[in-house]
Amino acid sequence: MKYKVVPAAMVIQGSSTEVSAYFQKLIDEQARQGWRFYSMETATSEQAPGCILLSTTPVRTQMNLLVFCKPEPGDLEMGGYVPQTSAPQVAAPTPEPAPAPAVQAPSKKQTESRDGYLVCGVCKTKNLNTRKTCWSCGKLL
Repeated sequence: MKYKVVPAAMVIQGSSTEVSAYFQKLIDEQARQGWRFYSMETATSEQAPGCILLSTTPVRTQMNLLVFCKPEPGDLEMGGYVPQTSAPQVAAPTPEPAPAPAVQAPSKKQTESRDGYLVCGVCKTKNLNTRKTCWSCGKLL
């Protein structure tokens, strides 16, 4: 993989639209040359003071650096892309979902009352609708 670092302005005066247009222009220029945007880093450079400056403190400058990359033959590209050298691989078909379980209709021996209880078809006793057997006669609901 080849990398290329391009300096970008740290302070850009203008609206957010103008700032994004500035970076877009830099990225597009490199893309036309075959470079793919990889990241933006911030670096600090430190320079010794010149003879005109009275200070002995080093001068520090922050800068934005746009990092671009370009794959070389045999490299895997960034983002998981592998250049195709053979027929594209087809994804395996997704299995069909299992059929939903059938809802069991109430048997002829039971009916549901207006208040939500199950009425036993044998002894006519009201049972909670969560029960499977009648609490009174023990028959299946």
